[in-house]
Amino acid sequence: MNYFSMIISLLISSTFIASFYMKAKSFPSTKCEIYSYKIIKNRQLINISSYFLLITELLIAICFAFNLFGSIKIVFCGLLLIFFCLILLNKRKKEKDIKASSCSCFGDMEFMNKYPLFRNCILLGLLLIQLFLPTYQLDFKLEVTLFLLIVIVIIFYDLILQIKKLKANYI
Repeated sequence: MNYFSMIISLLISSTFIASFYMKAKSFPSTKCEIYSYKIIKNRQLINISSYFLLITELLIAICFAFNLFGSIKIVFCGLLLIFFCLILLNKRKKEKDIKASSCSCFGDMEFMNKYPLFRNCILLGLLLIQLFLPTYQLDFKLEVTLFLLIVIVIIFYDLILQIKKLKANYI
């Protein structure tokens, strides 16, 4: 079994499930974030694109967690990450501000919001490596267990962040 390929898949899956969770948790902020890129101006299209983004991120997370669709998922995810980089660069160019290069894709997970171009390039590099690695196969029960473990860790981390916020507000 190729453990390195499995680890890459779990990293990609956890990144996209975290992004999905944070966007779904604060859906109005997600719509505002999409609007801030100034690509879509129509309110109805922003709503549709918000749902499309959520569904896409969830599907990518599932595909990598359950090793579905082989190299097709790698290529699709790579193209999506390149698209994210391009719209981020476009936003930075329009606003002429280096702070515009950050995003709020991960909500309160601030460490994931910093340096999104660098983060996406690392993910692209991992995808490129995985493209040339032999595939792996896990037992379905193990795949479900790992996926649920990722989800639980992300929710638990978010819970810790929310508790810290509450404590900071009361002090």
